[in-house]
Amino acid sequence: MLLTVCKVLATQEAGSRESFANVLPFLAPNSNLELLNDATEMGLSINVLKEDESGFRVNGAILSRNMGISADLDLARDILLRIAKRHFPELIAFSFLEIRRVRSEVDDNLRSVLDDCRLLEVDLDPGAITWWESLKSLGQFTEDESKKEIGSNAEKLSIAYEVQRLGAFGLRTLDQEVKWVAENNDRAGFDVLSLNFGTDSHFLDQSGLQIEVKVGRKEDAGSFSVMLTRHEHRILLSRSMAWVLHVWLYKPGRAEFSEEPLTISREKVEAIVPQTFPNFEWETARITFPMSA
Repeated sequence: MLLTVCKVLATQEAGSRESFANVLPFLAPNSNLELLNDATEMGLSINVLKEDESGFRVNGAILSRNMGISADLDLARDILLRIAKRHFPELIAFSFLEIRRVRSEVDDNLRSVLDDCRLLEVDLDPGAITWWESLKSLGQFTEDESKKEIGSNAEKLSIAYEVQRLGAFGLRTLDQEVKWVAENNDRAGFDVLSLNFGTDSHFLDQSGLQIEVKVGRKEDAGSFSVMLTRHEHRILLSRSMAWVLHVWLYKPGRAEFSEEPLTISREKVEAIVPQTFPNFEWETARITFPMSA
């Protein structure tokens, strides 16, 4: 619907949103008011549409970048990438999977959208390859090098742990199945991508497993704590894949980690972190678990 709105607005002079809503049914007979409202709010939130004193219109810069031979397809891909970045960052996880696995793991609605944009073809065209690479590279990197090194070492330990865990199931070619997502992208909202195999009973064994890796801090009374961001919390709530938290306890004086990670399920994190906070939105929170978690 948002693509239709953009195409129609591109042929109209800027006016009020109300006047556009009145004319749209004649220019796009399959449209309806509810879809129009949803598409409009989505378009405004990702800067594809603009509304100010000069009227309601499509962002001209968006159109100028998508004026090639496949203009409709390019525009649709551009819009979808913006939507994914702004509203559904959990989709970043799928950019690290082979296309055949993406097709099998996404739900029917998302599969239909990706198919419409020709992003699930066996042989991807150059524009589709660029789209997936763009999704994969939505990075936001840590500036503190000392903390980043400790965090990176913990992530490497989780990779080795997963290779060993999956090897117990007789799996091979594990270097292809266990991916270090955070090496080049710590915006994904998780750090390692593995295979489920019994970690989360709500998903098939062969489905993807998102692993959030944390370096824990020992607290009093036999507990430990980790820092969790709102973005990471949103990823686990999305339930787009199986998910687990690996917590490695670090001993600064001896510069060494625990032998194995403490593994925390999605449900245990959900039980501690409320989904909504009245009157404000949190960005980062320290959450505490008992050692027996």
